[in-house]
Amino acid sequence: MLIVQVEETERIKTLSLEGCYDKNWLASTNKLKHLQNFQCLLCNQIANNAMELTCNEHEDHKETLVVGEQCLIQYLSENNNQCPVGKHKDCTYVKVRALRNVIGGLKVICLQQFIIQSNLKTNMQTKKGDIITEAKQCCKFKGKLEEMKDHLGNECPLKPLECKFKKFGCDDVLYVSNFEQHLQLQMKKHLDLLLNYIIRQSNPIEETEKLKLKIKEQENEIRSLKLDNENKTIQIENCLKEKQKWDEKEKEVKEQHIQFTNLDELNQLKSKINESDIINTEMNQLEKQIQSKCDEINKLNHDIECKDKQIADKDNLIQQIQTNIETIKKDFHDKEKQLSSHYEKTNKGFEEKYSKLTQDYQSVVKKLNEKNGTKEQKKQIDKDNFSFLTLTKLLNTFNGHTDRVTIRVWDVDNNKQIQLFNGHAGEVYCVKFSQYHYQNHRCNIICSSSFDKTIRFWDIKNNQQLQIFKGHTGGVNGIEFSIFNGGRYLCSGSDDWTIRLWDVETSNSLHIFNEQGSACCVAISPLQSHNNNDNSVGVIGGNGYTICSGLSDNTICMWDIETTKQSIIFEGHGDHVKKIIGYSNTILSGSNDKSVRLWDIRSGQQIQVFKGHVDYVNAVEYLPFVIKNGSDVIGDSSNVICSGSMDNTIRFWDIRSNKNGLYMIKGDKEDEGIRSLKFLSLQKKEKENEYQKNDYCFNLCYGNDFFVGFDD
Repeated sequence: MLIVQVEETERIKTLSLEGCYDKNWLASTNKLKHLQNFQCLLCNQIANNAMELTCNEHEDHKETLVVGEQCLIQYLSENNNQCPVGKHKDCTYVKVRALRNVIGGLKVICLQQFIIQSNLKTNMQTKKGDIITEAKQCCKFKGKLEEMKDHLGNECPLKPLECKFKKFGCDDVLYVSNFEQHLQLQMKKHLDLLLNYIIRQSNPIEETEKLKLKIKEQENEIRSLKLDNENKTIQIENCLKEKQKWDEKEKEVKEQHIQFTNLDELNQLKSKINESDIINTEMNQLEKQIQSKCDEINKLNHDIECKDKQIADKDNLIQQIQTNIETIKKDFHDKEKQLSSHYEKTNKGFEEKYSKLTQDYQSVVKKLNEKNGTKEQKKQIDKDNFSFLTLTKLLNTFNGHTDRVTIRVWDVDNNKQIQLFNGHAGEVYCVKFSQYHYQNHRCNIICSSSFDKTIRFWDIKNNQQLQIFKGHTGGVNGIEFSIFNGGRYLCSGSDDWTIRLWDVETSNSLHIFNEQGSACCVAISPLQSHNNNDNSVGVIGGNGYTICSGLSDNTICMWDIETTKQSIIFEGHGDHVKKIIGYSNTILSGSNDKSVRLWDIRSGQQIQVFKGHVDYVNAVEYLPFVIKNGSDVIGDSSNVICSGSMDNTIRFWDIRSNKNGLYMIKGDKEDEGIRSLKFLSLQKKEKENEYQKNDYCFNLCYGNDFFVGFDD
């Protein structure tokens, strides 16, 4: 954390770039009235990493409730998640990116220069370590607030520097201006500190032995003092006994009124009494000395324990490092074995596929040669393959949507609405049938996402809401069920710049992927072949499954589901990416830049760009069938894609060429653009005898703002 300290007369003022910003500092280059909307509710400084309180209790608040991120986290931790406004529980908040950008763009001067200017007004001096210099240095930096951290860390001439010998005991803090001077003047001090450090590090055991010897000397001295004390005690006891005898004699003299004739005896007795007092004084002094020695011994024992603990900690650290090294070596060998095994399996799979493709190609070429006879006929195969497109016609339209917040279920055969769900509070963006509910619970369930920030599941048979997922803080634009684990997992993309992975069975949010823009659409794609019939509950997918997202920053991002890490970013579109589809090792995308693009996952590069639409491209799809001629396969649908646009057309393209499209279907005059596309596999009716000779009849459903169209 970058912290600048200024020593004042009464206290130390700390200015930090991690917490909320000092208001006086920003006011030196910005008008104070312009900063009022950026003030933190808790500290009244300028909010750093601004957060907005979004509790339902504050919906009537006219002003935005802004608070700094660190202030809010500390307050909630100290007050049991109680909201600072209203004092209610379960406080909710979101990041305000727009406000953060505005604050980050405020003009400021160097923080060090601001402190120096403030100190000069009070005739203060800057003190760092044992060197005192008048603050004559000057930093001329004037720039954005978001550039200040980098400036203080790299370019500022007023940046405090630590002495190179800090590790060895030099605590002086310096500036660029006196750094070299300090090294020259304090050279002798630095050498002494370095020598002492080397001695301490090289002989910790020898130092402990010296302390133990010193303790033994102190113990011997204590024994001697105790012995002297015992002798003095005996002398005192003898003196006290003689004193008692003389007191008894004195008492007898007083009782018999007999005067001493021998004054020498009386004086001798008084002298012995005085000696007894002197011995008592010496005894007290000896006891004090013994107590002092005991304190020294206790201190030495404590020092020895500290040294032993340091040695034990170092031994434990060395053992831990050795254990970590062994663990890392083992993990490395395991990873190496896994990669080697994976490489061998992949290489074997590629060889088998290549062999099979070669055989299939040779078989197809042989059959084509036998069927058509001449080279001219062979050249016409591709063109003939797609002649079916000219036979399209509109079968049905489903009218009934008068709003954008309802979900309707239609019977394709009789063109009737069979169910209506009304529960979303905002526009419905996407709907999907849940394969997981059908396979595991034998019921038809629809999943929908909406502008109201929720994902809801609907039971068609019982006409009721089954589940609801809450967690996004913005509208949910797209949803996609997993192609592994029987569709148990659901991926969702939102305007809150996140993608979430949900467990449909438990309704839990498993992981949040943070993006650099709104997620307009999502898709799930495998990088390699998998067994999609695996319905094991405890495993999410496997190696290679990825989440693809089309973003408002014109990019396509891929995330590895197993590692939850971003793997590839595709750049090339000139506007929002509205739709993406994954197929084999490719990704197909449509964008507001009016183009359709094809990407190679393996190389991370764009393969083709298809231009022809004159308005936003909202939908893209691969053709989901195989073209046949009699009983022989002559083409694969993976070569054909289609796209729907706001220009009210559906266009078909050959991915092997980026020239003009193969065919175009125009929407009804009342349509206001093609919003979505979906191929449906339905049984062909017998009355359509004119198409019975062709084996590649299919149904394409498209949607717009007013009705759903159904083409054959």
